[in-house]
Amino acid sequence: MGEVVGRITDSGDRMTLDWKTLARLNVPLVEVTGDHRIARCTARMAEMLGQTPDELIGRPCNQYFCHGADVGDDCFCLQPLSAEGELPSRRFVIRDGDGHSSLLVGQALPHTEGAFLLLQDMTAQVQIQRQLQHHEQQSEFLSRVSNRMITLPADRADEGINLALEELGRFLQVDRCYLFRFNSERQTISNCHAWVSDRCRPELENLQDLPVTGLPWFWEIMAAHRPLMVKDTADLPPEAGAEQQLWREQKIGALMVVPLVENDQVCGFLGVDVVAQCRRWQKSDQELLSLVGDLVRGLISRKQGIEALENSSRRFATLADAVPALIWETGVDGRLCYGNRHWQQFTGWTAERRDQGWDAFVHADDLAKMVIKTDACLQKGRLFSLELRLKRADGEYRWMEINGAPIKAGDRICGMIGSAFDITDHKMVEEQLLALNDSLEQRVEERTAALQKLNNEMRTLSQAVEQSPCSIIITDLDGCIEYVNPKFSEVTGYTEEEVREKNLRVLKGEDGCSDDSLLWKTLTAGEEWRGEFHNRRKNGEFFWEMASITPIADSDGNIRHYLAVKEDITKRKELEQAVLHERDELQEAQRELQRAYNELKATQSQMLQQEKMASIGQLAAGVAHEINNPVGFIKSNLATLGKYVDKLRQFIELQAEILAEQVPAEKREALKAMEKKLKIRYLLDDIPDLIAESLDGAERVKTIVQNLKSFSRVDQSEYSEADINECLESTINIVWNELKYKVTLERDLAELPRVKCYPQQLNQVFMNILVNAAQAIETKGKIVVQTAVEGAFVVVRISDDGCGIPEENLARIFEPFFTTKEVGKGTGLGMSISYEIIKKHGGDIEVDSRVGEGTTFRISLPLDGAPAPETDDDQVSN
Repeated sequence: MGEVVGRITDSGDRMTLDWKTLARLNVPLVEVTGDHRIARCTARMAEMLGQTPDELIGRPCNQYFCHGADVGDDCFCLQPLSAEGELPSRRFVIRDGDGHSSLLVGQALPHTEGAFLLLQDMTAQVQIQRQLQHHEQQSEFLSRVSNRMITLPADRADEGINLALEELGRFLQVDRCYLFRFNSERQTISNCHAWVSDRCRPELENLQDLPVTGLPWFWEIMAAHRPLMVKDTADLPPEAGAEQQLWREQKIGALMVVPLVENDQVCGFLGVDVVAQCRRWQKSDQELLSLVGDLVRGLISRKQGIEALENSSRRFATLADAVPALIWETGVDGRLCYGNRHWQQFTGWTAERRDQGWDAFVHADDLAKMVIKTDACLQKGRLFSLELRLKRADGEYRWMEINGAPIKAGDRICGMIGSAFDITDHKMVEEQLLALNDSLEQRVEERTAALQKLNNEMRTLSQAVEQSPCSIIITDLDGCIEYVNPKFSEVTGYTEEEVREKNLRVLKGEDGCSDDSLLWKTLTAGEEWRGEFHNRRKNGEFFWEMASITPIADSDGNIRHYLAVKEDITKRKELEQAVLHERDELQEAQRELQRAYNELKATQSQMLQQEKMASIGQLAAGVAHEINNPVGFIKSNLATLGKYVDKLRQFIELQAEILAEQVPAEKREALKAMEKKLKIRYLLDDIPDLIAESLDGAERVKTIVQNLKSFSRVDQSEYSEADINECLESTINIVWNELKYKVTLERDLAELPRVKCYPQQLNQVFMNILVNAAQAIETKGKIVVQTAVEGAFVVVRISDDGCGIPEENLARIFEPFFTTKEVGKGTGLGMSISYEIIKKHGGDIEVDSRVGEGTTFRISLPLDGAPAPETDDDQVSN
């Protein structure tokens, strides 16, 4: 395992584990009992299986460790050591509760009562092995293409590019592979090279001089030097409408394009696409396309450089700045005297620095070989080409391919001219290829060892299948049996010879599979099916099996066989049926208890509510009595005060007349000033109004007190005659504070005979309905209260234009504890108690409501009164 996972000791008869230590380590470890069940496991193992450690205890091993083409006997860990003393080991494929699978390698540590099974997750190693294989193939392809392009003469560049496009298209398994050149002056792109598969027709002639302004979304990506990978051309952003139309005309389903950049400018792009289907491109595909694009760009650049060099004698002045290469010229002394635009941008050299030699640009380690080449060129007229590091204007050294040739005036050499190409990216590719080639032999050796190990495991697997405690069956695509292990014969009674080439339907019982069509649909889709079968043994006895059926595919992914692993679960099914029966009985008993509890709870709540109303009634009666006395004093005193004020008014007026005749003028003026200052006339006029308002207020207090006494009078909780209209009026006055801010109340009360009832209880019903109506109105609304005599009943209707009651709640509105209000704003007992009160009176209560229109409650009470309460003698007889 490569790590210490805990302390394992041998205590004689049994090895033990320090489970407390293991619980703190992230280690998958299982202990298996002698009867092939899980005794305990670490938290890491339980997490990988999507269970808890407690849920796994007692479970059979083969429930978790019997999947995959190379699966062994889940109880192999109970086997003894081999002759060489090696511990038993196997590979497993397990799945957790979310369906994620993991490949594990397990090593068993047997002991007298079972074994310990230590496991190591190999999933990541398998993925790495696949990635390495893909990188090897990619490296081989790059090596072949790069070697050809590097050595290919410039005059065969087009041939090399076409061949590279064909090999790239076949390697990536695409339908088209193409190269476009970008004309920066005309802002157009043209298809210069292309390869198409047999499924497509060439489009090269139709893809010339396309304006990049017509493909704005695509060209914005290219101009930003970013690759483009489209897995589905039908799923593009709205701004890519022009591109989508063009690609639809070419039937392109998916494409991948990388820009070709030279001197930080886009010079074209290399792309591939597939026709009429989608494709999810991998990062490695894009990297490969970019590397090939660099090779193609280098080949094109080299070709253009050589062509420019050959024509320099007659078109040098006009073409030097146009070619995509660094053009330079020296005098016979080897010092630079000319550099084209690319050279100046790259090196920072200007015409004013004609005195500089190669030592100002060439890396110190490469300067010696550069001097040798230039001396041979200037002295002997030899052409040269070499690779060296050249310093860029920003100080960075870049690998360049330098080509040089002598400039002759007759037989005399008067200077030297040449070009330079940036091959830094090519150098990096070469280094990567060399590194991959160095590791190739080591990988081959590792794979050979892995194959040998796999062969050994396959031999062990064959033995494990024969000794498996589960029935293992292999069939063809039609379900005909090709192989069964000994456990199959033990469970079914059929020998291998009896069932070979027969369909699995030979075992089919009375019920068969729960969904036979789903089974075959799952298997033909290449997925694993799990389920139960009710099969028949050879002797006719029925039995239950838990089955896992997995398709077996060949190397091309085509399904060739089906593998079924089945376990006899007949005894478990019998236990399940017994448990289900007992569970149903317990659930029915629980429902009965719940119903009884709900009824008891509702009754208790109603009793508490009635007691509370009685207490409130007693309190209200006491308060009303205490208020009535002082209110009476106030009214009496105010009336007397009014009489006193009238007498004072008469006295003051008479006094004023006498003083006006007998008091001197200056005194009269002082009295008038004081009278005006003290507002005596205003006071004499205002005091009667104040007394009148106070008397009116006292009368209103008296009315409210009388309504309160009428609403909650203790004597009205008893059976007596009452006026229903008076009950409604007293209730309205009590709840008016709840209604007045947002409700307009309309009354339509008919003359009603007095009926025998429980007035206080009816007041409670009216109050519940009125308060609920007010709460149903959000801002402003109307409540209408009507009474009438209809046949043998007094009918009370209370309507509102509030939000209404949803239809699904109408049937439950009178249920105890049912409420649609927020928590803390309702108990759910108001309407239930109201319903019981009306039923107690021998009447009926109905509700009609529509969402958004309002609600109407209709209460009918018999004219002959509610049933009389039972006497003490009646209660005793009952």
